[in-house]
Amino acid sequence: MKLNILNKKNTATTNAKLGSDLEKRVCEILKDYGFFAHNCLNGVVGQPCDIIAMHGNINILLDCKHLNKGTRFDFKNIQDNQYACFEKAEKFCEIKRTGFVIYCEDLQKLYYLPFSLVKANQNYSSISVHCEQLELFSSVLNYWREEYENNYR
Repeated sequence: MKLNILNKKNTATTNAKLGSDLEKRVCEILKDYGFFAHNCLNGVVGQPCDIIAMHGNINILLDCKHLNKGTRFDFKNIQDNQYACFEKAEKFCEIKRTGFVIYCEDLQKLYYLPFSLVKANQNYSSISVHCEQLELFSSVLNYWREEYENNYR
């Protein structure tokens, strides 16, 4: 399935615009799956995540990453404040669904990188992962929706 997330006609599109478009699209997808999704204010210095989503007792923090070229996501693209935010959300708020939605332009798909995988690699700045090693975002959303329906309804 090919996702037409971004407008390919404008080759001068900035990274900020690509990121903003991706965040909006991910919010739309989350809403299609029955989640309340809020896109956090862009341009705020130190903004640690892009999207807060919830459905019943399922709470999610996501950061969106747009991979312009290639199929490997380099962990060095994870900012320290993002790492700290997800770590604190897990520790103090017991939010276990934190991670990164990665749009791989070459593969035209959305993937999910759970923060637990990042955290398991202590030296995360020198690691990368091939997108196809990650789960598709839609599969993760189906799992979360089933979890809600089975446990919280």
